Amino acid sequence: MKLKYLLFIWGILFFPWKDTQAQSMISGLGSIRANGVIRCGTNLSVNALTRKSEFGYYEGIDPTLCSILSLAIFGLPDNYKMIHIDDNQADQAIALGKIDVMFGNSYTTASSEIDGYSTSAATIYYDRLLMLAKTDKKPNSMLDLQNENVCIVSKSPDQENFAEYLRKYDLKLHQLKFANFQSAKASLLLNRCKLLVGNETILSAVADELKNRKDIFLLPEEIDYHPIYALVSKNNADLKTIVKWVINALIMAEENNITSKNISIMTGDNNMSLRNLLGTNPQIWKKLHLQPDWLKKAIKQYGNYAEIYEKNLGKESPFKLPRGKSNLIKNGGTFKSQAFL
Repeated sequence: MKLKYLLFIWGILFFPWKDTQAQSMISGLGSIRANGVIRCGTNLSVNALTRKSEFGYYEGIDPTLCSILSLAIFGLPDNYKMIHIDDNQADQAIALGKIDVMFGNSYTTASSEIDGYSTSAATIYYDRLLMLAKTDKKPNSMLDLQNENVCIVSKSPDQENFAEYLRKYDLKLHQLKFANFQSAKASLLLNRCKLLVGNETILSAVADELKNRKDIFLLPEEIDYHPIYALVSKNNADLKTIVKWVINALIMAEENNITSKNISIMTGDNNMSLRNLLGTNPQIWKKLHLQPDWLKKAIKQYGNYAEIYEKNLGKESPFKLPRGKSNLIKNGGTFKSQAFL
């Protein structure tokens, strides 16, 4: 009888743990390797983050980062897939297994992390919440737009941040709420509203797309400044760790002046952290089940964090966005790498 009791207790303790472990393995790095690709969520409705080149290849900061993850995991740059996910559908897409990582224009809140299925793995850049105006004459101030309609995406932190902005400056603007950015943008162009609220990266792409129009203006008023995260499943601890240290590696390379022009001769010398980073000492990358030389390949192809930012969002891109808080701390920003030991 005692033996049966012990077996019963053992079954209760063991089998839930076994199921949990199996689920973690299914949703973890093993499933990515089994699929042969890493699937990244992005916003394909505008050209800011992911766009097709004239030769049919993906360009932009999101496919660049996804390709770098492919290099780290598979040793090859093209084992990735970009999937359109609306910004406010990221958690659901991760829960349903449609994507492995959400880049796009993603955000997270305390409530979404507590109640949702996804969590932030790393900050990939900072963005400003701005407004795009459709009006015959560029306004001199926001007072010129009193009582106008504003198109905004519902169920996002943008709503609360915009409401706080209105309270702070005592502005009377009426919010028209939409399920996604495409619908909000379409309503602006159909004259349902005079203003469109969104992140600077996205609105800059819309302004560039409509640059021949004389009635579209990107306004300088800053509503908010916030981080854009790479999101992964809470159950995928392996991938969260990988994304964190891959982004950290790109920032660390910039801090140490490792660029696409000099990466071929870099070894790390006597700096243990750099030797680990560059794969001269391959043990840490191997513990993460990544290719030890992935960073050298990635920097040779895409550059360090600064080169990636400037090419895709900054001065070498159509958008010319300043780095601002996305810069290194020593340059007035917020980014600082952690030692790779």
